[in-house]
Amino acid sequence: MATSTTSTRQPTRTTDAATSPTRSITAELGLEGWQHLDPVLLASLALEAPLLLVGAHGTAKSLVAERVAGAVDAELRHYNASLLNYDDLVGIPVPADDGVSLEYLGTAGAVWDAEFVFLDEINRCRPDLQNKLFPLVHERRLAGEELTRLRHRWAAINPPGEVDGHSYLGTEELDAALADRFWFVVPVPGWQQLRREDRVRLVLGGAAVPTGSGTAEEDERPSVPELVAATASAAAAVEAHHGESLANYVVSLLDQLGTADIHLSPRRARILLQAVCAVHGALLVTGADDADLGESALLTLLHALPQRASATPVQLAKVIAAHKQAWEVAVVDESGVLQQLLAEQDPVQRVRLAVERKVDDDLLGRLTVQAVAAQQSEAERAGLAFVFTRAFAERPLSPAAWGTIVDAARPILTPVIESDSIPQGQQLDRVRRIDAYCAELDDAPGSQLVRAFLQGCRPWLALDDAWRKHLVEFVTLCATFGVQG
Repeated sequence: MATSTTSTRQPTRTTDAATSPTRSITAELGLEGWQHLDPVLLASLALEAPLLLVGAHGTAKSLVAERVAGAVDAELRHYNASLLNYDDLVGIPVPADDGVSLEYLGTAGAVWDAEFVFLDEINRCRPDLQNKLFPLVHERRLAGEELTRLRHRWAAINPPGEVDGHSYLGTEELDAALADRFWFVVPVPGWQQLRREDRVRLVLGGAAVPTGSGTAEEDERPSVPELVAATASAAAAVEAHHGESLANYVVSLLDQLGTADIHLSPRRARILLQAVCAVHGALLVTGADDADLGESALLTLLHALPQRASATPVQLAKVIAAHKQAWEVAVVDESGVLQQLLAEQDPVQRVRLAVERKVDDDLLGRLTVQAVAAQQSEAERAGLAFVFTRAFAERPLSPAAWGTIVDAARPILTPVIESDSIPQGQQLDRVRRIDAYCAELDDAPGSQLVRAFLQGCRPWLALDDAWRKHLVEFVTLCATFGVQG
């Protein structure tokens, strides 16, 4: 299949900050091992989007929030949600002069003048309080009042459920609707995820902010607020250049994730598009001139799944596979062939359509493996794989594809006739009927195919009375793919 790649030219840089060399804001803040998260954190700041940090105790979640808030010169309110009362947020309610409404006497820790709110241990607070935090995270409102100064809403949780053999007493599953309001859900690096050199620096210096005078070039670097503003500008430029392709990608992505039983809300679809643009923009303004839009999309996706805040871990292999499939359909497959193939829900008919459309060997190999894996029984898998060994014998499919197909077809390719291992009763009666059926077949090529299928799959076919149905399906597959003997 001839495919062409959609242009992923980078948007024109619009600020002086974008010309800076590659840099890491977390390293500048004295945080070891967080560099891979720089684009995600910077994107959250640029979008002023809620962010949730997920990690074990002692992984610097609170420290990150405090130092990032300081770096962007924002008034921080740090709340431990497990100890929080609603009055701590709003102050003391008193009757207003009108005698009807309430006013709040603010305390030093009240949220009204905050620009950056960090809600630590948010999955340890009471359900009723968690509900009251919902509008704070989602709408920047509290007690019906808009928080006009509030820009950034970050939160943190310990992983719910059991992690590495132990669990956190008192943690609860974060409400799914609340988790969905966080644009970014970021698993933070623990000790095992740090490189050895990061561990050594951490042990030597703790999390101290690097000191000492930098080079003249470093002294002229844009400040973090300037990087945030540059990222916002770059994100807008990325969406202007690639918005349609990214929208198609997100639509295909949600479809692919859905087939893997990973379901995202329609709200998350729009969030993902804006988040991809911002993460890619962050990479550009920090000096990654060779940033790949597809890699930016994957980085965003892995840190924007609300399921990563749940006790049921999401299978990242499925997420990555869905991303690759969606990216190929929406961005690479300009001719639309792959999109047509994936529109066919039956994986076997998808392979047939691929043959008709004369797709390349690599894609055909992937589709055949998917079709074999989608079969519901061992007999169906073996029968379909056997048909593929004959139908595509002259096609140079990938070694991985051929290995999977041949392994699944092995019972038919090299049948072992053993009746002694079949237990007495209905199974043995079915085996005898299958053997009798085979004995009546002639030596025609088609009959030889039928005999190979029945003899190779006898142990599975004897488990129920559907062996004739499976035989009809096998014969139909042979006819569909032109296998005659």
